[in-house]
Amino acid sequence: MTEKEAAKAASGIAPHYIVVMGVSGNGKTTVAELLAKSLGWPFQEGDDLHPKANVEKMRNGHPLTDEDRAPWLELCHDWLASCAEKGTGAVLTCSALKKKYRNALAKHIPVQFVYLKVDPKIIEDRLKHRTGHYMPPSLLPSQLATLEEPTDDEPVIRVPGDATPEELRDRVIARLRVVPPPQVVD
Repeated sequence: MTEKEAAKAASGIAPHYIVVMGVSGNGKTTVAELLAKSLGWPFQEGDDLHPKANVEKMRNGHPLTDEDRAPWLELCHDWLASCAEKGTGAVLTCSALKKKYRNALAKHIPVQFVYLKVDPKIIEDRLKHRTGHYMPPSLLPSQLATLEEPTDDEPVIRVPGDATPEELRDRVIARLRVVPPPQVVD
């Protein structure tokens, strides 16, 4: 579907507060930017909200701990909350690797997660060829080990990453047309 067709398909979708999630290199940013543009909702790259100490830790090849992630998750949540207050809809990228992280993001906000599941070998290859990002390929195993895939009791749209970014966007938009915004989690 062209960009114009995607925007038309997205019209009439109630505002959602979307977190495109998964391990580094799975295509979160590319798909999230396409979604935000088609839906006309604000976009935030979650990686840009990391405290400087987190960025340096990852750049030096050290995985983040739960304690490292806590202030970052709070900033991500605060951005979503500000969009929810305005009623604009929103699209955020955030690895959201653990269920407790997803719960923190969704506290008092009806967050819809979009999980891009991509074969680890493809992700590894993408990370090896990616430029301009602080996350080294050596941290992929720690992210995969930390990942708790979303379960059926979570508001998640699962999208197998076996297509072009535009096809992934179209799949998500098609699901958003039939999936009501999630309920608020306390």
